[in-house]
Amino acid sequence: MRLQIPLVITFLIGCFMAVQFFVPHEIFQGSFESLLAWARIVGAFALVLGIGSLLRTHWEKIRRRRRDWPYSVVTILSFLAMCV
Repeated sequence: MRLQIPLVITFLIGCFMAVQFFVPHEIFQGSFESLLAWARIVGAFALVLGIGSLLRTHWEKIRRRRRDWPYSVVTILSFLAMCV
């Protein structure tokens, strides 16, 4: 059940996007814009949570000198280099 519900939602949204692309109608355009706005909001929150999780996890490994902690230093430095 935990796997099926997200798959059904993804399938339905994908079908809607395909119909909207091939049938450019005003009704679909309004729904598409609304759906796109929600996708941007959810994407922004997911990005913030992902960055926070990455930094927190690897910072703890470095701070406690856990096994393979130098790889965490490389991960954080690589992330910062990508941001620049």
